[in-house]
Amino acid sequence: EGTNSFETADNLAIIGNNAGDLWTWPVSISGDKAKTGNSSLKVTVRQDGAVWPNVVFKASADKDTHDLTKASYISFWVYFDSETDYADFAIKVCNMANNNEGTAEQHTFLKKVTAKAGEWTEFRLSIDEINVADLDLANAYVKIGNAGSGYTDRSNFYIDDFVVAAKA
Repeated sequence: EGTNSFETADNLAIIGNNAGDLWTWPVSISGDKAKTGNSSLKVTVRQDGAVWPNVVFKASADKDTHDLTKASYISFWVYFDSETDYADFAIKVCNMANNNEGTAEQHTFLKKVTAKAGEWTEFRLSIDEINVADLDLANAYVKIGNAGSGYTDRSNFYIDDFVVAAKA
């Protein structure tokens, strides 16, 4: 599906479910940090009590879900703007748009990864790693989010070079 390096405001069209509620992190294009190019996606971490917010990466401006049956991996780079590593950062693949209270996500694959403090870290999820029964990979939401209940370091972070790579 190509690489999104978050160079222009048009690139925000693939970020979904970002209405500013407690379940989402606000995002913007920022020139503060960049892995490649001149900018990246700045994720402004909520300070108002949200514990498990998400950023949803849509397949396109017009399509929320990805067809991961035709993909080999998902990859992106994260810069955590802190002096402490973020151990509960997670990549999620699921079949539900929202994780609002009372509607826990069904059929979710979650991979926790550590975002290193003050440096770019590549996160990569092979589609072969996804082993959740009944997860419909042809209609999958791809998200990043907090996966731990001890969410104390609310530093901002940056995402660059998001890609869902097609099978060869």
